[in-house]
Amino acid sequence: MFEIKWYVEDESAYDSYSRDLKHIGCPFCRGIGNLNRHGVLKGFGDEQKRQEEVVRGFRVFCSNRGNRQGCGKTHSVLLAKYLYRHSVQTREVGLFFKGLLEGKSLERSWYDSVRFFCVETGRAIWRKFSRTHLTIRSRLFKKQNISSQKEPRLVTWEGIQSLFKSNDPVRDYQLYFQRAFFSSG
Repeated sequence: MFEIKWYVEDESAYDSYSRDLKHIGCPFCRGIGNLNRHGVLKGFGDEQKRQEEVVRGFRVFCSNRGNRQGCGKTHSVLLAKYLYRHSVQTREVGLFFKGLLEGKSLERSWYDSVRFFCVETGRAIWRKFSRTHLTIRSRLFKKQNISSQKEPRLVTWEGIQSLFKSNDPVRDYQLYFQRAFFSSG
């Protein structure tokens, strides 16, 4: 069965996925046979190349040209190591949350895990997680039982770490659920 993907592991996974685009329905009009590759999404945020643009994802076009019955809209397929609309990578956010779970202050945890961005970015990430952690937790609860007497946001993070046992659980979350980490829907 062919399903729409919003996140892929890397460029080779996108190449494999893009071979099946003609068998996948458009997320907007549900038309099959109209999706085409439409270019790359570039932005900043690679660990070694903070000042250079890197590929962060790909565009897919639902063709309405010629006799095609598509809607003409485009959507993104993002590399899972990037957070939607953030320059901070998922691995860095995971290290930040891990530091908070270990009892470090927000500032210390941020500076230990992310050296390139100011601490206000860390506060904004924490606020965004505070707004969306219940949605994340409900997705996790379908896969495992998480409960504790600790601070609820950190319990949610513990659940993510226990379900995705890797050094980048935020990336794995996005790949598994095919949703942006901070999405509330």
